Amino acid sequence: LQMSSSGRTPLTSMQTSRDAALTRATATKLKRRSISLANGGGTTAAAGIKRLRTDVSAARPTAAAAASTSRSQPTRPVRPPTPTNLTTPMNRPLPGSMVTGRATVAAGSVARPSAIRPPSTVTRTRTLSGSTSRGVVDEEKAKMRADLAEAIQKVGAKSQECDLLTTEKEELAKSNDELRRELVEVKGKVRAEKNARETTVMELQEERRAHEETREALARSKESETRLKREAIDKDEAMRVLHNAVVDLKGRIRVSVRVRPALGKEREESTEHLSYPEPNTIGFAATGKDKPQPFAFNNVYGPNYSQSRIFESVQELILSVLHGYNVSLVAYGQTGSGKTHTMRGGEGESEGLIPRAVRYLFEQRHRLEDLDWKFDFFGSFLEVYNNECYDLLSTPARAKREIKQINGKFVVDDLTSEPIADACSMATLLRKSDRNRTTAATACNETSSRSHAMFTLTIKGKNETTGATIDCVLKLVDLAGSERAKETGATGDRFTEMTHINTALSNLQTCIRSILTKQAHVPYRNSKLTTLLQDSLGGGSKCMVILSLAPHHSALNETKRSLEFGRNMSQTFIGVAKKKET
Repeated sequence: LQMSSSGRTPLTSMQTSRDAALTRATATKLKRRSISLANGGGTTAAAGIKRLRTDVSAARPTAAAAASTSRSQPTRPVRPPTPTNLTTPMNRPLPGSMVTGRATVAAGSVARPSAIRPPSTVTRTRTLSGSTSRGVVDEEKAKMRADLAEAIQKVGAKSQECDLLTTEKEELAKSNDELRRELVEVKGKVRAEKNARETTVMELQEERRAHEETREALARSKESETRLKREAIDKDEAMRVLHNAVVDLKGRIRVSVRVRPALGKEREESTEHLSYPEPNTIGFAATGKDKPQPFAFNNVYGPNYSQSRIFESVQELILSVLHGYNVSLVAYGQTGSGKTHTMRGGEGESEGLIPRAVRYLFEQRHRLEDLDWKFDFFGSFLEVYNNECYDLLSTPARAKREIKQINGKFVVDDLTSEPIADACSMATLLRKSDRNRTTAATACNETSSRSHAMFTLTIKGKNETTGATIDCVLKLVDLAGSERAKETGATGDRFTEMTHINTALSNLQTCIRSILTKQAHVPYRNSKLTTLLQDSLGGGSKCMVILSLAPHHSALNETKRSLEFGRNMSQTFIGVAKKKET
């Protein structure tokens, strides 16, 4: 047995071993907890840290107690022997015998220094054993202190990590709070946007319904407008058909008037001598003081009429060719009044009656082909210059041709007739004829046509089902302009050309007067122009004359003569057109 330094608490080596074992177990537990905390341990960081701090708090008193116990248990020193020659109350004999410390003293004997026996073997063994146990305990304590220090260091590191995690957690919590606030705000905005969207959708639906109603109403209005317009067109068409039928029954020449716009310096002159009192009437007054004299015609086209509108007014007449009738359109007027522009025209919207008529007949041909009709088109172009006929499509160019009478009809011998397959081939034909036609500058027109040009479109058709055939001719004639020598100042070749032109036009007027007055003989053969127009004026065909007028005041005299000639033609009976179908 050993005594503590206070002499009151006895400690055994077994108790010390148990304390050391408890301390090692606590340290091991702390170490395992720290490792488990480092690896996650399947628990949350906060719970692990909390348990770790609890174990550290519990371990620190145990370790402190163990250290205190070890310090309070030094090896008991052996008291020095008491001298025996001293007589003291303590040297007096004790009753009986008792064991004190590690020695046994006989009662009643006086111990001498030399008589004190050394510690026995058992006592030395026990002392050695105690020393060994204390060494082991010290080593274990040192090891436990090292383990404890290491555990405390790890716990400190984990504590710092825990503090960092706690700080991060607090920051995340703060961030989450901000995000929650933002989320609440966003949800509010989303709700507001959703409400606004729903409102907008409702408004849009209302607008869409209103739009649909408006569109339906507009569609109904358009349908009504289209129907009314169609009815108006049909009525107008019926009136035109009836009018043409009346004209056909009367057998008269159709006459229309076209006044071209003023050009260049003509705009400086007055145009008050011409007026338009009614749709198909033109008024003429020689002076401003005179009352306008009305001239009524089938159509009157003012200066603003386009080429397309002019063609629309004559396309029904042109369509008669495919129905089996011969048709002639003649442009008449003074030099520079726009005859060639009306008949030949330019390109695009400026195209004249000749290219428009051919293209229109091509379009209508396809419609009739659905009824088993097959057509072939052939074109020829000649001019009458100085009372001679020239082929404008021949090779070499401008070959001179003669007029012959075959089976009671006058035809141009050996006149070139080229097949026309489409609009492109027609354009090529027109360009070729334009290059070969005779023109010259005069005082009235810089590019005056010095000849009468006649385009002839021959149409041959057959119905595959009925076997019916047609062989008809469309003539489009651009007459040379009438002139007066003293007005134009023509001399030399121009004077000769003017003389032949005026002679031919005069013969035409004579023929018209003869027909109008029902003369037994009509002098068609007095000029080659009237000879070629005999089948157009002598009956059996539909004929239309377009009077071309210049608007400026200096052309007043020629304008009056043209109007008077047109009135005579409109009153001329040429007989009812006969259908050329077999």
